[in-house]
Amino acid sequence: MTSSKKDDQLITDANKAFYALTAAEYDKMGRGMLVEMAKTNAANILDRVPGVNPSSTELLDFAAGTGLLALLVAPRCKSVTALDQSEAMIQQLRSKLDAQTDAANRIDNIVPIVTDILAEEEGGNAGLQGRKFDVVTCTNAYHHISDPKKITQVLAGYLKPGGYLAVVDLIKTENSVEFHSAPRTYEREDGSHKQIEDFDAKPAESASGEKKQEAHSHGYGHHHDNHGHSHGHSHGHGHGHSHGHGHASHQHENVIAHRGGFTDAEMDEFFTAADLKLVNMGKSAQFVKDGKTYDNFLAIAQKAS
Repeated sequence: MTSSKKDDQLITDANKAFYALTAAEYDKMGRGMLVEMAKTNAANILDRVPGVNPSSTELLDFAAGTGLLALLVAPRCKSVTALDQSEAMIQQLRSKLDAQTDAANRIDNIVPIVTDILAEEEGGNAGLQGRKFDVVTCTNAYHHISDPKKITQVLAGYLKPGGYLAVVDLIKTENSVEFHSAPRTYEREDGSHKQIEDFDAKPAESASGEKKQEAHSHGYGHHHDNHGHSHGHSHGHGHGHSHGHGHASHQHENVIAHRGGFTDAEMDEFFTAADLKLVNMGKSAQFVKDGKTYDNFLAIAQKAS
């Protein structure tokens, strides 16, 4: 699961391009389901990661996207650093923070940062300025990352002694690869782009006469189990291009590096290589897509004190 520096840069550049086009529509993906899943995702993390409290916990949310998770965990933390390499996605978070009108419940402890965390290895990441955190989170982004072992080592470097890394992703099974297909946008004749919001939308003609391509993209239903739930596409990486017909002549789709997610053994391998100890790993959410059921895990690993 290793990758070259060139591969990493291609993914970084593609990710920025994809989310520059889709950021404004991101929270509507899945007919709003990502928002609902983020709520249970946050609840799981707050419930299972030991010692989170508003007086002392400094949390780094890696691949924060539009801040779905960050906004939900912030009231239970001293501070939340929301990091993403997409300026467009982080701008959505900034807009949410600026738009707050409830003074009594205003969230003012989130610091949005746009940076490529891998640049830290070369001394090029000034955004975090050598900070360490009690908790680092990453929700449903690992399957987009070309080298999960490498990113685990990088994230572990941002933990304080005794700190926790919490990772949510899809449990790998014989059939889980079928779950992953890519969100798409379509390009209008004037060159502008629009997210296809209905994951299972059939080709249809809009009011303006634009033809939309079929999009089988993370389409799912879900139900709750009594362990809690967690899902959020904070930081998808990559896009491809496909040429359709009519007005929807150009699509951009998310490229998933590890279709089907990960096994317990793979996650343990990533953590061990980063000198972290896996302390808790269990089911965290359940999804139904095309009549088939899939599960998320929440894996929590601790750095030595």
